[in-house]
Formats: sequence, structure tokens, C-alpha cells
Amino acid sequence: MSHNRPNRNGFTLIEAAVVSVLLSLLVVLLSTAWVGLGQPSVDAMERCRLLQEAQMATLSLAEDLRGSVPTKIVTGVTFDPPEDTVAGGLAGVTTTDGSDLTIGFADSAKNVTYRMSTPTDNLGDNRLLRINGTNKFVVAKDLEAMNVTVGADVTIDLTFSLPGYRGNPVKTVYRLVFKQTLL
Repeated sequence: MSHNRPNRNGFTLIEAAVVSVLLSLLVVLLSTAWVGLGQPSVDAMERCRLLQEAQMATLSLAEDLRGSVPTKIVTGVTFDPPEDTVAGGLAGVTTTDGSDLTIGFADSAKNVTYRMSTPTDNLGDNRLLRINGTNKFVVAKDLEAMNVTVGADVTIDLTFSLPGYRGNPVKTVYRLVFKQTLL
């Protein structure tokens, strides 16, 4: 006795399930490979952003301290700071507890303080602030620590940190040393 099967168009349930499992496996493998290929790009972008934050902080500090010097020789070129800083003249550089830096000028209205943000600032955590009178500016984000030592030289250590990709932190430390004799 022969059974004649009717002609069917379509797939059986088992065929559809096998294809579904194989496609799911393919998606998982491709997404893992995609993430693995993208990780170096994300790390590079985070390092670049951290570098830019550190450079902004460095430039801001150097500009405020440089402005107190009447004339300075930089690689054989004489360079004059803005007139308002020459007229003000540097009165001193101080720190209260090693976590802030105050640059004092003869005209106290021009005094500048750098410190890390606090919750009362309402500007976010881990920010480097530049404070002049009542004006507060965020100079850099992602600042983990700031240590200032005032002695024969003014030494400023800025530690920047990002959580990084997959929990691998990206961290960089900048050390700025300003000679008191030039200030």
C-alpha cells in the first residue's frame, strides 16, 4: 500500500526551529566579534578625551601663572603677557591643604583659585574649577585628584580618570612644575 503525500509548499516545524537556532548562533558570534573590533576605537576615543581634559587644565593653570611674569624668554623668543596681568603683578601662590591653589595678584580682584568641585557647587563631581570672585568655571572634567605643593617650586599633580571600556579604567597623571624664580 502506498501513501501518496500531497505536495506541500513551506517548511516543517523542525526545519524552521533548526534555522532559527542557527541564525541566533550566528547573531551571537557576529555581535561578539563586532564588540571586540570596536573596543580599541572606544579606548582610543576615551584616551583622547582624557588627554584633551588634561591639556585644558594645564593650559588654564599655565596661562594664569604665566600672566604674572612681566617678560619671559620662551625658546629664544621674548613674549609679553596681557597688560592687565602685568599691571596686577603676582603677589603670591598659596594652598590651604594641598588640594587647592590660589594665585594672588597685587589687585586682589584678579585673584584666582583652582580646586575640585564639591556637591554644593552644583556643577557635577570630579571637576576642576577656576574661581575668580563669584565666577566659577569648569576647566576640566574627570579629575580624580589634585595635589598642590608650594615651596621653592609650585608643583601641581592632576590625576584624571575615566571608568573605561568594560571596567578597565583609563588614568593619567599630569605634573606641572612652575619655578618660583620665574613667578
